Amino acid sequence: MAALKLNEDFAEKLDLVLARLCSLDTKMEELNNTVISLQSKISLLEIDIDSLKGKQKNLDEKFTHIETNFALVDEHKQG
Repeated sequence: MAALKLNEDFAEKLDLVLARLCSLDTKMEELNNTVISLQSKISLLEIDIDSLKGKQKNLDEKFTHIETNFALVDEHKQG
């Protein structure tokens, strides 16, 4: 009888362990999905940042060109 009770207690504890493992597995899946989502969003942000860097470079070149033209106009007026 004692062996049967011990077996039942063991089975209950084993069920509890299995339930916790399933819960952990679910949480790990959710965490993995969150990480994948974050990676996707980071990739989109990197694309946006690269685009902004290109636009900034273009603007910098245009401002340099405008400054050069103003300097030439000033020289022409003074000369």
